[in-house]
Amino acid sequence: MKFEIKHRFTKVTLFSVNTSTLKLAVELAIKSEADLYRANLCGADLRRANLCGVDLREADLDFSCFPLWCGSFGIKADIKLASQLAYHFCRIDFGTSKMVKAAQIALKPLANKFHKVGECGKIE
Repeated sequence: MKFEIKHRFTKVTLFSVNTSTLKLAVELAIKSEADLYRANLCGADLRRANLCGVDLREADLDFSCFPLWCGSFGIKADIKLASQLAYHFCRIDFGTSKMVKAAQIALKPLANKFHKVGECGKIE
């Protein structure tokens, strides 16, 4: 199947490949050092994908599976992704951990910049 990774605003094709999944297409784009700045990766399953050093600033990662492992160290991201991750972290119930609660309180201003805070609710 042909997969095209497109610019999220201009819809210009950034990378194109015949493969079985979008995840494999993203991995091949990374291996070929394709520029994924502002790429539309909405819905991509990026678990286990090695994103080390990839530029994902202004990429659309909504509904994707962002990899939380060592292969995601060193990526370039932006405030949109930072606020999305902070928002999700702040919405997890970690029980009575005072350290985690303090971190959630400190992250509230960033978390409330999440682009879907209007539909998901502001963190108070």
